[in-house]
Amino acid sequence: MTAPTGPYVQNELITVENYSMEEMWGRFVAPGSKESYTYDELFADFVPSWAVFEGVPIDDAFAFLAQTETMGLWTMSMRNLKLVRDDIYTGDEAATPTGKVFVRTIADEKAMTIEWQAGHADPDDLWIFYKGILTDAGPTLGRPGTAFLWTNFVPERIKADPMVAIGFKMMYSAHRIEINNLKIILEERYGA
Repeated sequence: MTAPTGPYVQNELITVENYSMEEMWGRFVAPGSKESYTYDELFADFVPSWAVFEGVPIDDAFAFLAQTETMGLWTMSMRNLKLVRDDIYTGDEAATPTGKVFVRTIADEKAMTIEWQAGHADPDDLWIFYKGILTDAGPTLGRPGTAFLWTNFVPERIKADPMVAIGFKMMYSAHRIEINNLKIILEERYGA
């Protein structure tokens, strides 16, 4: 894995081996920086959302997020979540074409990651993936609490359905609402 890349590939890389720092800044970094970006530049393949849960210990934030049932508290429209089989829950979801949702939560406490797999047709068709990672905001940001980065991906299946694609273009805004709901709940329950 750490073997050097082939000469052709190596010559294509933008690295200090191929350019001085001044050249990299002048030719690549500065021209690639913008005051604003188009929607597609930022969100064509995934929709990021983030927050710092001020004063909330990482273990408490993780324990809350790892429980599928809590999604009924902080999401905009998922309600009445009940275990339907194994580790899959079903519930009401006003934001889907079917009015329902199926969701599975996969939580890894060692890695501090949460994955939600969801769908709206049946429990064997979980095709929307949301991934989150938590980190202690003390060492990373110099603030007490937990930092949370939450991303969902835009599969080709969404792009192929014009109605779902329209809804997905609103996902960043919807997720900002939900992550702020999550922030309010966690800080009220667990914040210092």
